[in-house]
Amino acid sequence: MADEESAAARPQSEVQDAGPHGAGVNAQVTDAVTQTSVQVLGETPAFALAMSMLNAGQANGVLYANMVHAQQQSHMAQQAATVQSVIQTLGLKR
Repeated sequence: MADEESAAARPQSEVQDAGPHGAGVNAQVTDAVTQTSVQVLGETPAFALAMSMLNAGQANGVLYANMVHAQQQSHMAQQAATVQSVIQTLGLKR
């Protein structure tokens, strides 16, 4: 109890924790490192979900672009076949 009161009475910059090697570390430094670690751990699932959604959106965009291209190519082939059929039906010569 006396240690807690004396630690509370000291300025924050003087309060030090003993590390595994016996070196003192400022409590503000350990708090900052802990807060940063917790922040990173808290943001990771949201970041992963956002990346997943971005990848799905990009994949859908490529899918639709390929579908449009294939449809355009199909229409071009159909148009060429129609022109050839009309030429043969009418007996036109080039």
